[in-house]
Amino acid sequence: MRRRPGLVLLAAIAALALGASPATAAADDGEPALGIAHLLPNGMNLWEVPLAVEDPGLGTPQLVTSLTTGGFSYAYSRTETGDFGDVTGTDDGSPDWLVSHRQPNGGVLLWVVGGGPDTTPRLWADLRGGGWSWDASRQLVGDVNGDGLDDVVSVHRNPLSARDVRANVWVHLNTGTGFAAPALWAQLSTVSMVRLSLEPFSQVRYMLGDVDGDGRDDLVTTDGDTAVGWPFALRHFVHHNTGAGFAVNDSFAGGLAREGWSFAASRELMADVTGDGMEDLVTVHAQGGGGILLWVRPGSGSFVADTPVLMADLRTGGWSYASSRQVAADVDGDGRDDVVSAHDQPGGGMLLWAHRSHENRVFEEPVVLGDLRGGGWDYWSSRASVGHRTAV
Repeated sequence: MRRRPGLVLLAAIAALALGASPATAAADDGEPALGIAHLLPNGMNLWEVPLAVEDPGLGTPQLVTSLTTGGFSYAYSRTETGDFGDVTGTDDGSPDWLVSHRQPNGGVLLWVVGGGPDTTPRLWADLRGGGWSWDASRQLVGDVNGDGLDDVVSVHRNPLSARDVRANVWVHLNTGTGFAAPALWAQLSTVSMVRLSLEPFSQVRYMLGDVDGDGRDDLVTTDGDTAVGWPFALRHFVHHNTGAGFAVNDSFAGGLAREGWSFAASRELMADVTGDGMEDLVTVHAQGGGGILLWVRPGSGSFVADTPVLMADLRTGGWSYASSRQVAADVDGDGRDDVVSAHDQPGGGMLLWAHRSHENRVFEEPVVLGDLRGGGWDYWSSRASVGHRTAV
C-alpha cells in the first residue's frame, strides 16, 4: 500500500531502533523472519525475509528452496514456519518449514524442510489412512509440551450428525526426528439447544498461543454465532493446555453485534504486545468506510480480557482489510511483539509494514520494513508466517 511517499527504508530502521527498551518478562525467541511461500507454475518457492531491525538483510528476501519436483503443489498445501530442531544435522539456526500436503486419496503428508544448507524435504508424518482429510483439517504449529521444539496441532472436522458437527484436536508431538503418532487432546463442540453447531473453519477459527505464560501453547478459538437474538457477533475462548489436553473453558470474551463487531470482517493473531510473557489476542477489524482497526485483548492467566484496547486506527492512508494480512514479530528486540502487515500494491507486489508496540499500549505509526514491489512478487499468490533464527 502507499503511505507517506517520502518514507525510505533507512528512516524506518532508525525510527524503530530509537527508543527501544530492554525486555523484562518476555522470553527471547530469536530474530524473527517472515517465511513466504510463493506460487510457481509447477510448485512453490520458500523465501525468508529478515524482520529484525539490527539484521543487515532487513526486508531483503532470501530464497530457501524451490519445491518444483516430487509433486509439491501450492494450491494443495499449507505452509508454516517453526523450530522443529536439527532436522538434517546441518541446522544453521534458520527457521524450519512445515508443508502440509494433500494427497490424491484426500489424506495428508506432513513434510519438514530444515533450516540450513540441506533443504531436502523430510517426511515426518504419513496421514493417508485412519480417516484423515486435508480438506477437513487445518494444521497449527506451536510448542505444546514446553520442550522448546514446535509440535503440530491438527484440528479435524468431525460430523457426528447434521446438528452436531465437532472438531477433534490432535497433537503430533515432535520427537526431534519426526512427529509421534497423533494423540487426541480435545473434542470441541458448539452445539446448543438454540442453534445448529457451528462449522469448523468457516464459522470457527483456531490459533495457538501461550496465554498464561507457562511455556506451553494453549488453544484459542473464535466463533461467530448466527442465532436469532444472540447478542455476540464474536466469541473468544481459551482452551487451557493441561499438558495432556486442551480443557474446555466455559468463560469467554465477546464482541457485541450492536457495537459493530463482525466475525466475517475480522481476523485474529496471538502476540505478546505487553511483554509480560503472556500472549494477547490481537483483532484486525475491517471498517465500513475503508481501512482497519487493531484491537488487543491482553492475556491474563487462562483468559483474555473481556474489554479490548484500541491500539491503532488505520482508517485512512490507503489501508485495506481485504488487501492486507498481519503476523506478529518482535522486530526491535524490546521484548514486546509488534504487528507486521503485508499490503498489496496497485502496481503489483507488496510492502511490509511494522506497527511497533509501545509500552503505553498503542501501536506506533507504521513504517516500511521491506519493499517487494518488483522481481515478480505477487501478494495474491503468496502466504506468510513468522519463524525465528536461533543460535546453534
